[in-house]
Amino acid sequence: MTEIAVVRDVFDALGRMTVSTPRFIDDSQLAEFALYGWRTLFGVPVAPLTEGQIPTITMSPTDIRPWGLNWGPWLNGDSIATSLWLPGNSSLILANPSKYPTTTNVWLSIAPGVTSLTCLLTNRITTSGGREDDQSVTVIVAQR
Repeated sequence: MTEIAVVRDVFDALGRMTVSTPRFIDDSQLAEFALYGWRTLFGVPVAPLTEGQIPTITMSPTDIRPWGLNWGPWLNGDSIATSLWLPGNSSLILANPSKYPTTTNVWLSIAPGVTSLTCLLTNRITTSGGREDDQSVTVIVAQR
């Protein structure tokens, strides 16, 4: 059993690819973590996260929708201390953010008059153990 650092490629609120905060795991867990886009810190990506792999929410301009993330598999027994939702565009309106020990939630709507929009929505958390990470979703607004 050897402890190794793994990271994953994530997109920040401006759509730029960056690397997550390292997480330390037993090397025997690498294959399992690779399924979720984790890789060794200095190695070639095991399963790189591409823009096409980011979840997508499609909304009409008048929708009001909940969105939530389950951080449980990544937390590995830790819990969420803080959660910050970062809209990639000021026309994406966020309301009623909430956090629980392993999940985060927010309600999404679009500013009046906006009929078309594509942007990232990022949730940045800090755990009670001091780790930080981001998860993003692409929000697409179109008339249906």
